[in-house]
Amino acid sequence: MGDKRFYVPVLTAIAFGMFILLMRFLPELAAWPGWALCGGGNCTVQGWLGALSGWVAAAAAIVTLVVLVRQVEAQNRQIKFLLGENPPSAEHWSSGKYSTVVRITNWNRTKFVINAILVEAPIDIAVRSIDTRTRDLLLYHPIMRNGLSVRADGTLSRHITIEGWENQNEEPREVFLDLTFANGSPLDNRMASVRFVGHLSGRTRQKIDVSVSIPVCDLRIE
Repeated sequence: MGDKRFYVPVLTAIAFGMFILLMRFLPELAAWPGWALCGGGNCTVQGWLGALSGWVAAAAAIVTLVVLVRQVEAQNRQIKFLLGENPPSAEHWSSGKYSTVVRITNWNRTKFVINAILVEAPIDIAVRSIDTRTRDLLLYHPIMRNGLSVRADGTLSRHITIEGWENQNEEPREVFLDLTFANGSPLDNRMASVRFVGHLSGRTRQKIDVSVSIPVCDLRIE
């Protein structure tokens, strides 16, 4: 935000200086032989200002409109955040010897229910099993299994629920998903997209599709 406040007066000063130079030399350039932009006594600063005033006003209106639209969008994002209406997010947390961990954070005030996990990759690869973790149990995932499996179509043997973020004085609700995969190549550096598909538990049951990009070589293969 500080950088933007610095750029605005600097760019305004530069634009104003360029405008002054343009008004100073434009009549002389326009009167050059062959340009035929104006003739005789019409090549004056006043004449050019009168001709350009409409264009300048239109440009200023467009710039003002763009700034206002961006301000409204920023305010809407802030309002949605305060109301707890932001969608959940996913991030690639870590990749270890046994599995890949993805962190799902629910920024919404209602529960996020995950029904399916889909993989889009340049090679044939699929999720074999999932284990849910809390932050304090991440180090124990090789020996802790909760029997959550993925069917061929990506649907889960039972859904995963992340509680809603109702009290914003506390940390948002999160879950760590410990994923193991089938097929694939551990040496492939291309990117795969892992999608977590579900819905919010509110009255509208809004559908949510959260994705995260992970290199194929970081997807642990069983």
